[in-house]
Amino acid sequence: MSRVKSGLLKSLSAEDRDWLSQRFGRSVFFDEPLGTHTSFGVGGPASALVKALTVKGLSDLVQWTGEKNLPYFVLGKGTNLLVRDGGISGVVIRLSGDFKLMEEEAANDGVLIRAGAGVMLAKLCSYAVKKGLEGLNFGVGIPGTVGGAILMNAGTHEGCVADSIREVRIMDNLGTEKRLAAEEIAWGYRTMDHGLESKPGKPVIATGGSFLTKPADPEALQKQAKKHFERRKATQPQGVRSAGSFFKNPPGGPSAGALIDKAGLKGKAIGGAMVSPVHANWIVNTGKATASEILALMELVQEEVLNKHGVSLEPEVKIVGT
Repeated sequence: MSRVKSGLLKSLSAEDRDWLSQRFGRSVFFDEPLGTHTSFGVGGPASALVKALTVKGLSDLVQWTGEKNLPYFVLGKGTNLLVRDGGISGVVIRLSGDFKLMEEEAANDGVLIRAGAGVMLAKLCSYAVKKGLEGLNFGVGIPGTVGGAILMNAGTHEGCVADSIREVRIMDNLGTEKRLAAEEIAWGYRTMDHGLESKPGKPVIATGGSFLTKPADPEALQKQAKKHFERRKATQPQGVRSAGSFFKNPPGGPSAGALIDKAGLKGKAIGGAMVSPVHANWIVNTGKATASEILALMELVQEEVLNKHGVSLEPEVKIVGT
């Protein structure tokens, strides 16, 4: 049964709630606290959280929100996300069911792996390694889903999504799914431009992607993957709630972490939010942080780095909600 708490929803009418319940049944949750769905562990509720299990279900939902003039937001694993304390009005969508499927097929220049947007990126990369397929080792240990990884061109210094992706499946804000060749997309550092119209509250949705891999020595790939994973484990905070690297690295200069470290901000805290003593580009929730405290610490870091180094840091973490 859907969980409903009366008196807390502002953007959904009784008619809206009835339609969602009838169309999605047990896959819709009302007034759902988003702190339980994000790696930071903070954030207010969503008016409704809906698990879309099929392309048809997702299309129906997107079309319905258009008819109702309701905003929607796609939530992956919540690993590169900060939801404000007021939560998100409208419909939050999670891609599950068919969107968690993977399959492979032979191609002229290698092996294509098709993955739905709901597949964990680390699972996709580990799958390729176990199969002895080269090209996705960069993503071993990176949290988050394939959909989120595509939209932010996720990666490390070993590589990124743009290096191996050959086709993106994407749904526009009218509910129509399209296929775009990688060459039709402008890829950048932690960004991608698909050229489709995206409106506030009506974003384009990545529904999956096809990645080109090539046969290689499985044992060598596993050793390389293990080395990448151990390096990340040794240099990044463990056992704490965070969203990973908080700021983008400025182009052509020291990394964001180095700038924050040199500004003397490691260990700096506001409430339950703290700049990690292990890696300065990680803001962590020490236990009971609020989104407001994390945002206040973010602004303090930006101000200090700008004053001391003359560099404006831009968040890599997506900040949403009210």
